[in-house]
Amino acid sequence: MEIIRLENIKIVDKVTDWKDSINQSAGLLLDSGYIEQTYIDAIFASTEANGAYYVLAPEIALPHASADLGVKESQISLLVVKESFKFSEESFDVRLVFTLASKDKEAHMKYLKVLSALFSDKSLVDTLISANDSKVIYDLLNSLQ
Repeated sequence: MEIIRLENIKIVDKVTDWKDSINQSAGLLLDSGYIEQTYIDAIFASTEANGAYYVLAPEIALPHASADLGVKESQISLLVVKESFKFSEESFDVRLVFTLASKDKEAHMKYLKVLSALFSDKSLVDTLISANDSKVIYDLLNSLQ
């Protein structure tokens, strides 16, 4: 089973702000039919209300919302941003934006297990950040199962 699909990976030089990063990352899932626009709206509403609690470590953000707010099918997307940015003044610099869309708790835990292995390995994070080919990222992430 694929952790991430190739069409849900995008590499860009920079984003205008944190909203742009979410629009681009979550937009991959929207365009592929995994989520509805309401899911993206829920991420924005949650961020406005609670801050960017999903900036989990240096370089990494994992925006998400509740499954009942527009997830059609479980999947993740990844936006790799070459020029780091911040979700807030207090947050870490971010260059990897994983949007998580989990239909149920089992899928949520499966994704978190794989991603936690990634988050704890700086060399893997650095490899993702430096990659210039979505296929390299695809192969790496799907090998973590």
